[in-house]
Amino acid sequence: MATLGVIIPLGFGMHDKKIQQKQSALDSSEAKLNDISIQLLNNITVIHLNSQESLLKGVNKLGKGELLKASALNANDIEAILPPQVSDRTDMLLSEASKIAEEIDFRRNIANHIEQNSEELKYLSVEAADSVLDELSPEHLQKLELKELDSRGSFYGDIYLYLRGWLKLSIEYDIPMPEGRIIQSHLDRKLYIDTLKYIRDQRVDAFKLEEEKPKSVVRKYLNILIEKLENN
Repeated sequence: MATLGVIIPLGFGMHDKKIQQKQSALDSSEAKLNDISIQLLNNITVIHLNSQESLLKGVNKLGKGELLKASALNANDIEAILPPQVSDRTDMLLSEASKIAEEIDFRRNIANHIEQNSEELKYLSVEAADSVLDELSPEHLQKLELKELDSRGSFYGDIYLYLRGWLKLSIEYDIPMPEGRIIQSHLDRKLYIDTLKYIRDQRVDAFKLEEEKPKSVVRKYLNILIEKLENN
């Protein structure tokens, strides 16, 4: 009995250590994500989004930095700044600007939702990665140095970066981010592809999006990411 009393706490201690190691790897990925995000926000995606927003600001007289909403647009504002010779195009411009504003809002809502559910994405990253790795033979896992749970932290972190970083920014700016900016910790690219396919095919509900339309956007961009990884 005395021996059991020693073994059981020791087992719990080892389990807690593995959980801490896993959390540490995910936290490290979070910090890495912040650096990647800053770099990506300075590339062509910003120009793309700004070109859309500049049209809306000019048409709707929105102040600098104000969040664009389709509900803020109205025909009177447009007519007030249009020259007489093009005033007959007011309805067309209003419709076009409204569509752009609605699309921007729609994408931002999905991106914000991903941001707000980042903790759930950590769990999803671990679940999806383990589901793929656990299908491999012990020999293959040993060769990849991924046989032990506490050796998988960097792989979990990479998958989390793809979901929390690449996916969020790609949807928000409606342009696929350069996938090469996320450096893969492991050489076997198929592991990443299979894990992302698992999420796309079986676990999109884990993003906790209630409607099918935003879910289809997540699937669309997961498809784009998977194709990029397959072709590069």
